Amino acid sequence: MNIGFDLDGVVCGYLAWASNLIIPESIKRLFFLEAPLQLNPKDFASPDDKIIIITARPTIFSDVTKAWLEFHNIECDIIFIGNKRTELSPELAAIKKASVINSKNIDVFFEDNPTIVKELRKRTHAKIIYVRSHPSYEEWK
Repeated sequence: MNIGFDLDGVVCGYLAWASNLIIPESIKRLFFLEAPLQLNPKDFASPDDKIIIITARPTIFSDVTKAWLEFHNIECDIIFIGNKRTELSPELAAIKKASVINSKNIDVFFEDNPTIVKELRKRTHAKIIYVRSHPSYEEWK
């Protein structure tokens, strides 16, 4: 079975509201390295399963992302769908994630963004699991 996971907010503990703040790249790099492990994909996979992480995190952070995964002993394929330095809108992230889910024949995918969950359920054959990892922006107001 191919099991897919979003990174930020699912596998990696992440404060969604912080992604919209203007923070220097060096601070974001440190934040990504120090973020807690929230959900370990190995807990959901059998030895024959393949773990695939799909992230919209900007590709400029691919080195710290891979280091973080290695530190937590998470062996997986990781696919970056983001731009080099900027965040994607949820709608564009959903389209790109759907393409990867379909091309990699992912059977189950874990996602924390409700907008993306809805779109993935329309655009893919996979079972999409909503992981409520943090309050939405509306709940923080």
